[in-house]
Amino acid sequence: MLVSAYLNVSKDPITGRYKKEGTFWEIVWKYFNKNRKFESDRNWSSLKHRWLAIQKEVNIFQGYYDAIERKDQSGKTSDDKLAEAKAEFRERQHGRAFSVFHVWMILRHEPKWAFRESKLKDPQETNNASSDAPINIDRPPGRKAEKEKARARKHGACDVDGDPFFEELKKMRESQEENDKDRKALDEKFYELEKIKVEAEQDRQVKEIMQTDTSTMDDESKQYFKLMKKEILIRRFGSSQP
Repeated sequence: MLVSAYLNVSKDPITGRYKKEGTFWEIVWKYFNKNRKFESDRNWSSLKHRWLAIQKEVNIFQGYYDAIERKDQSGKTSDDKLAEAKAEFRERQHGRAFSVFHVWMILRHEPKWAFRESKLKDPQETNNASSDAPINIDRPPGRKAEKEKARARKHGACDVDGDPFFEELKKMRESQEENDKDRKALDEKFYELEKIKVEAEQDRQVKEIMQTDTSTMDDESKQYFKLMKKEILIRRFGSSQP
């Protein structure tokens, strides 16, 4: 949710450009709280520090991945390169696994990360390369068009159409829904089997009671089984006489 909020705000030419640091992160915080589906008490400063931690991890991993890409070893698939980059990360980071791979899968397609190397090679941009402030690579849409979109969002249009984070989240939810359906079907099947077992056990007990020979019992036991049989007949037939 934080990644989505950052990307949406930083790429919005109305709210994302020319904003002071505090103002920018306050806008990110508002977007975050408007769209989150979970509890959170983070303020904008907390979100910023969490973002910087994510950004650092992603940039480190991206560096390893870029190095592997530059080798251009024949026969290596994308999965092979990713596995090698993960192993490199773990080795260089003292056994610590890359914990935000799902975030990297989203950010790798964003201009800020796609052009990271060229930005770092430019002496004039060195100070900006590690900044948490948004970078606008592509020319933004016209201000008028963006205002129309903002007006549409204000009147109920969805904020998250086309958002790569929400696309991934949508896929995860759809997968979860399928799993929930499968789990529900299994639960219903288990319930039916348990119901059959219970009914079979009840039938066995009823049969045993109805076939019990009371001729050798004392009067109290005879009376007990007589009442049990009567209750069974009432439950089955609504009367003690079938």
